[in-house]
Amino acid sequence: MHPTRVLPTAEPRGVPAFESDNTDLPTAHLPPAAPPALTPAPRGSVGPLFVPPSSGGPSFSGAMWSDWDDSDGGGLVAGGRRPPRVGDMLCGFELVGELGRGAFARVYLARQQALAGREVALKVTQRPTHEAERLARLQHTNIVPVYSVHADQGVQLICMPFLGKVTIADLLRAHRADRSSRGAGRKTSGTRAARTTVGDNRGAGSDGRTVAPRLPAWTWNADGPPPIVGDPRAVVQALAQLAAGLSHAHQRGILHLDIKPANVLLADTGEPMLLDFNLAFDATRPDRDMVGGTMPYMAPEQLHNMRNRGSGALDDRTDLYGLGAMAFEMLTGELPFASDARGAKGIEEQLAARLRPLPSIRARNPEVSPAVEAIVRKLLAPAPADRYQTADELRVDLDRHLNDLPLEYAREPSAVERLGKWRRRNPGLAARLLVACLIGLALGLGGAVHQRAESNARAGAMEHARAARAALDAARLDLALVGDPAATARGVKRTEELVAAYGCDVPGWQDRPGVQRLTAAERATLAGDLGELMFLLAQVKWGEMDVLPESERRQRAADAWKLNRAARGCFAPDEVPPAIDRQAALIGPHVGEEVQVTDLPAPLAVSGARAAFLEAAFALRSGRYATAVQLLDALVGEQPAHGAAQFCFAYSLHQLGHHSRALERYAVARALLPKDPRPLFGRGLIYGVRGKPDLAEAEFTKALALDPEHVESYRNRGLARYRLAKRDEQLVSRAGAVRAKYQEAVADYTSALDRGCSEFQVLLLRASARDRFDPAGAKADRSAAQALEPKVEMDYLIRGWGRKDQDPKGALSDLRKAAELNPRSVVALQNQAHILADLLKDPAGALVVTKRVVELSPDFAPGRAGHAIILARLGRRAEAHKEIEQARLLSNDAAVLYQAACVYSLTSVEEPADRLEALKLLRRAIREGFTGLHELAEDPDLVPLRAQPEFKAVHSAAFNLLK
Repeated sequence: MHPTRVLPTAEPRGVPAFESDNTDLPTAHLPPAAPPALTPAPRGSVGPLFVPPSSGGPSFSGAMWSDWDDSDGGGLVAGGRRPPRVGDMLCGFELVGELGRGAFARVYLARQQALAGREVALKVTQRPTHEAERLARLQHTNIVPVYSVHADQGVQLICMPFLGKVTIADLLRAHRADRSSRGAGRKTSGTRAARTTVGDNRGAGSDGRTVAPRLPAWTWNADGPPPIVGDPRAVVQALAQLAAGLSHAHQRGILHLDIKPANVLLADTGEPMLLDFNLAFDATRPDRDMVGGTMPYMAPEQLHNMRNRGSGALDDRTDLYGLGAMAFEMLTGELPFASDARGAKGIEEQLAARLRPLPSIRARNPEVSPAVEAIVRKLLAPAPADRYQTADELRVDLDRHLNDLPLEYAREPSAVERLGKWRRRNPGLAARLLVACLIGLALGLGGAVHQRAESNARAGAMEHARAARAALDAARLDLALVGDPAATARGVKRTEELVAAYGCDVPGWQDRPGVQRLTAAERATLAGDLGELMFLLAQVKWGEMDVLPESERRQRAADAWKLNRAARGCFAPDEVPPAIDRQAALIGPHVGEEVQVTDLPAPLAVSGARAAFLEAAFALRSGRYATAVQLLDALVGEQPAHGAAQFCFAYSLHQLGHHSRALERYAVARALLPKDPRPLFGRGLIYGVRGKPDLAEAEFTKALALDPEHVESYRNRGLARYRLAKRDEQLVSRAGAVRAKYQEAVADYTSALDRGCSEFQVLLLRASARDRFDPAGAKADRSAAQALEPKVEMDYLIRGWGRKDQDPKGALSDLRKAAELNPRSVVALQNQAHILADLLKDPAGALVVTKRVVELSPDFAPGRAGHAIILARLGRRAEAHKEIEQARLLSNDAAVLYQAACVYSLTSVEEPADRLEALKLLRRAIREGFTGLHELAEDPDLVPLRAQPEFKAVHSAAFNLLK
């Protein structure tokens, strides 16, 4: 977030200007910001073999090395001085012990000091990946979730719940150690293996690496989780749970690609849980972080993928092969395809081994039934077409086997086993057959007809409930967010239709047959969903009170009150979300009712995902984005698949100027809401204000592909295209392309007008684009705009920005009018400060405005940074430093770092020692992605640095990096 300094493209003056790229973005009242941080490319590694997809190919030297230097020298810094150590503090996490390490990361047991010292698992890596983003899309009992993501000193931290220390690899090591100690020819029970204590957890898988000692791995007693290794039924149960987790991931486009014992945690509660999505492939993204896996568990096509530098085709069946290899090992204690060879030779040996017949499982463990062996053999079929085609198919067969049913997808080779299953399913069969015949004769065909009708009615009720739930995320966003009247109207219409269809605004609606045909759990979910939507609808109706004439206000209050009471009735008395009663306390007095809220928990103290979301929605409608961020951060940690919460989290971060984090969350929301254009639109807005019109144009285009009627995407794509054309105007060789881009911008503006966008706003924008190739059309647009009067805040913002250079006092008047219409408009205030400070040379007046920005939005880092710059220009060094350091606590975006450098540059006139800090901040801003070469060369706030040799070196390095 970068409050005052905006990095304008024209004059790089101090207070940020409100650029045309976001002059009319009603959903994101933010000044332009800096470009995204650069992500380091992956380097070499060991353990799971991998190849960066863009590299020249795999290199398997067999050398084992780490990203970090474990020697005592050096500090914890990016570039590999030393890894974090027990006792270190990282982003508020105290490292208690090391749980494990792999090729790409180390995992620590840590205490999160900000949350009562709770124990968490903290994954630390020097290669930022998309793993956290992928995990955020997955919410399943058998997948370890992600709480949060942090960055510190060049490393990425992924915070996850600490659920235990034991992996399947630990069980296998214990099993082998126990078997070895008792003699290779002597059978070892799973129970004895499970009770073995392993004192040193050394690495994962079977690579034989030796690493530093870490926390004692685990100790189980007779009360601990059930045995698994060597116990066929326990293995099948674990595989069924893992198949369910894989199915959940595959349905969301995520392939794990490194299924192995070390990546399956056995939680303290006994559930197997998938770990480590570092190598995972996201089918919704065109890029892959890296290619590879762990060789003994890799499918043939995955080995081909390694050999061919990432060009092979992988799909769900690739993960199922890895699960099959792990199942073989869990049943027998041995790998199906062992090989000591590495590199290209190892790949060829492993490929050849997979084409040979699979070793007998039952010969190694006679307790394995023919059906279980058939399942594993199908999983390990060399050809993907011969395997289970989905994880759901595998789960069906595993569940059927556990319930003594014949397999559906694998051929069961043993008639004796099938007969045994049949007998276990059918004890006392003769008596039951006789009873069934008598019942059939008595009921006849009528019973069958009734059953069929009832089944159809239940199916209809379930389909109706599913349709209501499918509309939930979109309706949540339509009703919770402000600034988009079309979306609000759409949400109101859809919610009112659902309320009418179920009649849920009148008592007793849950007793109707269409609801009673649902199970109790389904009814509770439906009631909660409808209650949530009625709360949000009441919030919209209540929010419209101020713009209604007095004669209509009482009726509107009555409508909101009725919805609030109906929403409350959807929940059990002890489960009513506190936000509903908070809302009632606001509405009640206007309809003659009083609601006592003194006993309600504070918004940040509520429990439950639904209650937290309603509190966040309550905060969003009133512009309390910092509160919403805290609520939503916790909520998505518990429910990462909550699409509306992820979007609202991104939106709130966006409003506060946390652009880098907002981009990440918009990406997660996009994956969870694949048909909603708003996550893409939000990303486009951020790229626009960051001076990345090409990326902005791409995001808006994707949004329009989802919704060709999305007016705001047309208008803002026009802005992006105008900016692209303007950027390339000086290139004579691109004259034709520049003209075409201006024409595309005009076409977008026209499309926005055709779909009902404000004429006042779009005519002026279209005129600017027409100037370059259609002067007569531009003149006509301006004449038409001049005949109109501004009506809303955005009209005044656009007119003010459009005339700031020719008539700064008139522009200031327009911006002040915009602030009158919306006293909380940070955009209006920011641009007032820009005009006062840089055009009218009135820093004292600008200081009053920037102070108001900080008062309105104390968590808005760009606002604080801008205030700091004005203080520094006025020579108030101590206050400027305090303000800019507060801004840096809120955000470490590149633009904030650049603004901080400007503050220290200005104060170095008084205190020369500040130059060193200014130069340090400049270097860090460039390292984090700042690309403003023009600002480095021309910004007057950097004049105190420009004569320094160190500054020239920084500028030269930036030029070489960005040219």
